[in-house]
Amino acid sequence: GRIRVLIERALKFSDFQLIKIVKNILKYSNDDESNDDTLDDYSVINDIVEEYIDDQFMKILKTKSEGNEFLIETIEILSYIETDWYERLSKHNLINFFEKELKENRYDALLTAVIQFLGNVASKADCSGPIAQSNIIKLLYFTLQKKIDNNDIVFGIIYILYQLMVFDETQKIIISNEDLINFVISCLKCNNDKIIYISTNFLEIVQLFDNN
Repeated sequence: GRIRVLIERALKFSDFQLIKIVKNILKYSNDDESNDDTLDDYSVINDIVEEYIDDQFMKILKTKSEGNEFLIETIEILSYIETDWYERLSKHNLINFFEKELKENRYDALLTAVIQFLGNVASKADCSGPIAQSNIIKLLYFTLQKKIDNNDIVFGIIYILYQLMVFDETQKIIISNEDLINFVISCLKCNNDKIIYISTNFLEIVQLFDNN
């Protein structure tokens, strides 16, 4: 019951340090995939934290200001939770949330957390349809252009695109955006090994499916 006590107290007092502890417990409980006991721990912890998504975490997304550290930690928690994100896309109007944050992108720490959260959602096959029908892919490209000097944001966005290339609906939109593809090609010349690695993997999939 200690996880619940931590969460309840963090939420009651909007305690940044406590909610960060909750995030790290969730994050690092799934850090070693070779350890079956660790995976069992993650599953239990994930199920407990998941209970707070609808009634608590989603309210925080709507009420906290963009510079609030508690908000950032909460969004990062959402980026580690395994759950039915498709159902929650419409239930909590998350597509609109992602579009709004990508459009405004004034605050890098918040934007990085939002991109991590979007990466979690984008990994789910049933979420690709709603993403394809939105402006998210276009906004990801615009954000890449604006935040080219922020390696975490650039890596996070290209990783999302890499994930979305697996699904037919989003794959077509990405491949049709030649400017986006050319931009990722230019990222091969950057001095960050992680960005070069994910850009290379993304472009290999593009080459595989692009008939032009």
